[in-house]
Amino acid sequence: MKRVLNDLTPLPGNDLFITQYWFDKQTDPPLHFHEDYMLSLTLNVKGTRVTGQSVDNFTEKDLIIIFPRVPHCYKRDEAFAETNCEAVAVQFSRDMPNWQIFETESMLPIRKMLSQPVAGLWFAESVVDRVRDRLLQLPGLRGFASASLFLNILNDLATAGPDETGPIGAPYYEMQPDGNARINKIVQFVEGNYQRKISLEDIGEEVGMSATSVCRFFKKCMGITFLEYQNELRLSFIYQDIISTDDSIKDILERHGFTNYKLFRRMFFEHFKASPTEVRKMHDAKKNS
Repeated sequence: MKRVLNDLTPLPGNDLFITQYWFDKQTDPPLHFHEDYMLSLTLNVKGTRVTGQSVDNFTEKDLIIIFPRVPHCYKRDEAFAETNCEAVAVQFSRDMPNWQIFETESMLPIRKMLSQPVAGLWFAESVVDRVRDRLLQLPGLRGFASASLFLNILNDLATAGPDETGPIGAPYYEMQPDGNARINKIVQFVEGNYQRKISLEDIGEEVGMSATSVCRFFKKCMGITFLEYQNELRLSFIYQDIISTDDSIKDILERHGFTNYKLFRRMFFEHFKASPTEVRKMHDAKKNS
């Protein structure tokens, strides 16, 4: 699946937020981002979620907030390919933490939650159980009822216990408007050629920049170095092949251009707290249970 980095469903300027609801066998969207925050509830399926430079498993009750301009995508496990996925996505303004109303004492928890230097936030299933019904009602409401319910949900998330929420990854940095097309072009080039060795000079030729400028520009926009991004991208594809094929680890690594096995094992363990063989065994055990 070719991944494309672009802004999907931008938030209209006169709306507090927009909601989307799905209940069917959705096709997993490619890697993309939004200019605004996104509250995402996904039910009934399991799989892998890429959020910025973090690659995590998601469960049948997945609730996260994705911060502005953070690339993300979901890939369901093969066992859930034909399962109806129930999902709600709420996009709300990236400027919300700066609104005057959120300086009031009653709104400070929400402002504090949305001002954290992270790529996103995860919430435990206990939180999902508390807000699920209200989130599912939200797409059908309009006007003040919709706005008040949404703020009520955000407040519940902002006041969740310390063991019920946590950060996802590092923050992504602001991009200048004229840099959007350039970083999109870089990312698309990398995602189309990640299996081979790509130099900063190669990227520079694509976007008309020097290698040094590419290095600084990429780190500023994405929050990680180019090499870290390429390795993370390879890792996400490798993980999918490990859990969805019987191919040897060696063959999978070669397919995705990862030649440093020692580095791969270290990165894989840091992400998944298990070896590739252990992940495959655990996935097979869940599939057969």
